[in-house]
Amino acid sequence: MVVYQKRVVVVVDPALGDKVAELRATAPVWVVNSQINAAAWGRAESLEPNSTMFAAVDQEARADNLIAQLDDIDLHFGVDSYPENPYVGIRVTGLALSDEVEAALKQYGFDDFRWAEGGFEADLSLSARLRC
Repeated sequence: MVVYQKRVVVVVDPALGDKVAELRATAPVWVVNSQINAAAWGRAESLEPNSTMFAAVDQEARADNLIAQLDDIDLHFGVDSYPENPYVGIRVTGLALSDEVEAALKQYGFDDFRWAEGGFEADLSLSARLRC
């Protein structure tokens, strides 16, 4: 069995557009539903399993939208769903890491944060991945 380290991409930028289709072909992607992102979503040629669009009352409340999705992301990609190969972290596009977001992520066991183009990455601690 091949085990790969799964990183979930979370797009909170309602105007990311065509980049959504590219991301959707390479990783599980959770994308804020907007007119621009939905159009690009439909143009994706290949689909990575477990990708979805999520609704947001205020598309510009990016930190709130990310935080609101953490339970579902953890449920769908964590040890409860993938006991042999849970996700190792997330890559957030369309949001800079703030103290508020970092504190929320730490509650889920994220402990390694770094800048990435257009956003940031956060990795789960080993104990959080395994729920030891």
